[in-house]
Amino acid sequence: MCDQAVGEVCPVYLNSTIKAHWGLPDPAHIGGEEAIVTQAFQATFDALQERVDAMLALPLEQLSKAELSTQLNLIGSQAIHRGYRNE
Repeated sequence: MCDQAVGEVCPVYLNSTIKAHWGLPDPAHIGGEEAIVTQAFQATFDALQERVDAMLALPLEQLSKAELSTQLNLIGSQAIHRGYRNE
């Protein structure tokens, strides 16, 4: 869930699955007023929803594992995480 996870190794049981990195700042690290914390969590939720919607719009049945992996990584790299303030 955080942007620092890109270099981490996935657990062994996930070796055969398709993986993509959709880095997002971890809203749990936000401090301050409740409205700012709420905004950070909402921004993260919105970014994940946008990415999942983009994933579900892909022609999943027509893509090879390699093509799907590429498309999922593109979704993560092209997505804009709006509304996040790290204070």
